[in-house]
Amino acid sequence: MRRLREKATDPAQYDHPAMDWIAEGYADSSSRVFFKEFLEPLLGNLSGQRVLDIGCGTGWLSKVVQQHGAEDYIGIDPSTNNIAAAQLFYPGTRFKNTRLEDFETTEKFDLITCIMTTEHIDDLVAAFQSWSRMLLPGGRVVIIAGSVGAFVKPRFDYELTLEKASPDETIVHTHRPSLKVDTTDIIRPVSFFEQAAREAGLEMTSVTPMLPTERFVELAPRYGQYKNDPVFELMTFEKSDKKQGEL
Repeated sequence: MRRLREKATDPAQYDHPAMDWIAEGYADSSSRVFFKEFLEPLLGNLSGQRVLDIGCGTGWLSKVVQQHGAEDYIGIDPSTNNIAAAQLFYPGTRFKNTRLEDFETTEKFDLITCIMTTEHIDDLVAAFQSWSRMLLPGGRVVIIAGSVGAFVKPRFDYELTLEKASPDETIVHTHRPSLKVDTTDIIRPVSFFEQAAREAGLEMTSVTPMLPTERFVELAPRYGQYKNDPVFELMTFEKSDKKQGEL
């Protein structure tokens, strides 16, 4: 059982030689365009706000939040190759090559983002507790995670190996015959996120099933078969702005 879980939480899977993050960063991928379509209206005015990006990848979100007025941004990612690409594309932006579990800071943030990263976090409750400590009162956590319906069922030519880690956690090893590298993810339902957040003192404030948009299907036609099914889930959580002891 631990074998696939260890693969899912091992950042080395994203440092595989076949994954060219430098080439990936030169143009917007179809998934990145898709994420932006949903994130842009949600972010709103970030003027003066400080943003922490968990699992920042090539750092693309740094530009998005800055365009929305963010005053400060820091991106962390355990993949050495991802951070190298981020530093190349966005020089002068703060990036740190570290896992969330090892990240230490006294800074507080208005917004914490986690885009397709919870799939590689072993203890989601501990992650939410960490985010709660780093959030300012009234701060938000924004998560995009793979939808159970899309990620644990056969799709395209992918070959899946599934392990049930708990009643609410399925570990999915995905073999893509057309590519030279596989990936392993921990997939959880929205209810699991809501419970984990609640245990950390955060409230789920919205859930948006991410159905393929026309633009996404134009860029990635095979996702047309999912036009009535969510591929990802966009979730937001908030930390109460009430002071401790206040009714």
